[in-house]
Parts: sequence; C-alpha cells; structure tokens
Amino acid sequence: MGRERNNTQPGSGSDDEIKRINEWFRFVIEATQTGTWKWNIVTGITLCNETWAQMLGYSVEELEPTSIETWRSLCHPDDLAQSEEQLTRHFRGETAFYESEFRMKHKKGHWVWVLDRGKVSEWTDEGKPLWMSGTHQNITHHKNIEESLKLEEARLESLLRINQHPSENIQELLDFALNEAILLTGSQIGYIYFYSEEIRKFTLNSWSR
Repeated sequence: MGRERNNTQPGSGSDDEIKRINEWFRFVIEATQTGTWKWNIVTGITLCNETWAQMLGYSVEELEPTSIETWRSLCHPDDLAQSEEQLTRHFRGETAFYESEFRMKHKKGHWVWVLDRGKVSEWTDEGKPLWMSGTHQNITHHKNIEESLKLEEARLESLLRINQHPSENIQELLDFALNEAILLTGSQIGYIYFYSEEIRKFTLNSWSR
C-alpha cells in the first residue's frame, strides 16, 4: 500500500494544494463514517458534522443549536461521570489525549456505543483549555460481539460448576442448576419442568425460592 507523502514546505502551499488536502480529509472522514466535533470549552458551544448526528438518527439541523449540553442530554447517565472524569484528566495535562467509551441515545430510543477521542487544540493566555476537537466512532457492533463472548464464557463456567457440583441426589443437582441459570440470566424466578414422553405431560420439577 502506498503512503501519502507531503512535500509541501511551510508557507509554500497553493490554494489547489490546500483544496486537495481538504478533499482528502473529507474522503477519509466519509469512508470511515467518522463523526467530528469541535467544542468551545468556555462558551459551551459545539460544532459537529452530519455523521455525528446521523449516528444517532438525527440531522445536524434537528439538533441545533448544539452545545456541550446536547451531548450530556444524549449520553447514558451511567456513562457520563467516567467520560467527564477523562475530560478533566486531559485538561489537567495528565493525558495527551482524551478517550472514552459511552452510550448515546438514538432517536428511535435504543443506545449506540460510541468511542470518543479528542484533544485540546487551543489554550487561553491563562493556560486553560479553550478549544477542543475530536471524533466519534460507532462501536456498537464491537460491543455486541464483546458481550456475546462474555456471555458464552459465563455459560461455560456455569456448566463447569454444575458438572462439578457434589450432589447427593438429582433434585439437589436440579436446584443448583436452576440457581446457576437464574444468576446467569439475571432473572428473579425460574422453573424446571420435566416432560414425560409416556404420558405426554409436563411436571414441575424445580423452582426458585
């Protein structure tokens, strides 16, 4: 794969060259489906591209006027604190870049997992952050795969515990297996029925207590 080379010397860029670079950046953003944002930390005003809004089922026009409160209102309450903590660490100079994963509410009501990355691009004369720019990437698919793998691992561990459980009788084993199933699924109640082929009837064998 070829590598993009920049032979431009400072101050020698022509309008055509600047236009070509801008078109290249636009192509990369479009090809990677990247949402971009710019935030004035003093005023709270934010600017974002259409991909940023479309990721959540909106157009930019529907969300305008956009501010940091637009992001806060769409961000999942359980994820907001850790994201703002990462921002604070970046503002203090503890991290070179800001990075956070969180859920944002789609227009249709479901949650979209977003990878948010950014960096302060301009500081005030007092050394405080003024402008910050960054990107949003939709990582919902990756998160779903991650959750599926975690669930599969939990299932295998549960089956191993059931297989190794020292039971004196079948009823005790069934009760233990039922409790494992309840823990695995996050349910509050559970039942195990036995089906008899001879009489073609279900019989309640075990239930949660």
